[in-house]
Amino acid sequence: MVNSDVRRRRRADAKFGGMADILREKIVCGVWKPGEKLPTWDDICRDYGIGRPTLRKALDVLKSDGFIVPRSTNGTYVAEYPPHLYRYIMVFPSSPEAHGARGWNKYWDALSSEARRMTSPGCGAGIDVYFDVSPHMECPEFRALADAALKKTAAGVIVVNGGDWIQAEVPYGASGVYVCGTSPRTDRNAVGIDWESFYGIAAEWMSGRGRRRIAVLSNEQSSAHSCAKVLASHGMEVPGMWELSMPGTYPEGALNLTRLLFSSGNAGRRPEGLVVTDDNLAGYVVEGLRREGVGPGEVSVLVHDNCISSPSALPVKRAGFDTAEILTSALDILRRRRDSAGDGIFLTVSVRAKLAPDEAEPVFWK
Repeated sequence: MVNSDVRRRRRADAKFGGMADILREKIVCGVWKPGEKLPTWDDICRDYGIGRPTLRKALDVLKSDGFIVPRSTNGTYVAEYPPHLYRYIMVFPSSPEAHGARGWNKYWDALSSEARRMTSPGCGAGIDVYFDVSPHMECPEFRALADAALKKTAAGVIVVNGGDWIQAEVPYGASGVYVCGTSPRTDRNAVGIDWESFYGIAAEWMSGRGRRRIAVLSNEQSSAHSCAKVLASHGMEVPGMWELSMPGTYPEGALNLTRLLFSSGNAGRRPEGLVVTDDNLAGYVVEGLRREGVGPGEVSVLVHDNCISSPSALPVKRAGFDTAEILTSALDILRRRRDSAGDGIFLTVSVRAKLAPDEAEPVFWK
């Protein structure tokens, strides 16, 4: 049997919790705006018929959640960057430590790194990154996401599409946008990437170097074939046996595929160009070329890389999708959804590929 002290504590907790919800809603709805001073404690207590202990606990909740900032004897203010306007959550279906079929990849690594760069330390604005999130309540990270949705401590959720999230929804009606590794879905707010633009860049770059016989290595056979079709439309030859694929989650095999393509036994029948459409494979491709002793001028190589604004660690030409543009597009969709109060129309953006700035001419020998 629950004793009277426990019952009183539960009633008190419910009371200040409800009060915190009421005050939070005034901030979220814009009655109290960012940087604005709250009414005095006496005024709030009188307006809502509560005591100062209840109000103190309610304000402690809002302070902990980042909605208000006490300023000693000068009163309490709404935060300059309250979380419902400036704090976002980005969820990944995997983690950097994961390997294999559900493992991590360089695209996700670039996105998470960009999210950290876009976060402003100390002011509460930015993107919190949650790893290994499965859309069910048994997952601790999903429970934290659901709690943030209920408390409105996030301006929106950026879901990196994959795993169980392909069909799942953001909990409790929180505003969400899905970041895809392919074309954006049209049944959700989504940011995708335009692979046809990447294939076009590869074709123009190879054509500009006079390369005609091209091999393609991708993480999916359909991608390799699509790239080959664009290359062929630019007058290049891609034999069917040179449309190759290797899962990006098991990239080591790309080394052996590259060695087969450029082995000494294929002298005179090697590709003049090689397009690699998955950045997870790129390092193994370069190592395969080195092991086969590919010499100066023998092959032109263009690889997919989403860090095109950073110097390359590999001696190849790079093209890819700007992760800053991808995340900026995702944030813009969330803000537009908030400003339009959710009009039922899905917003989608397709980011086009870019060629990396000129670097030293790629070579593969020491």
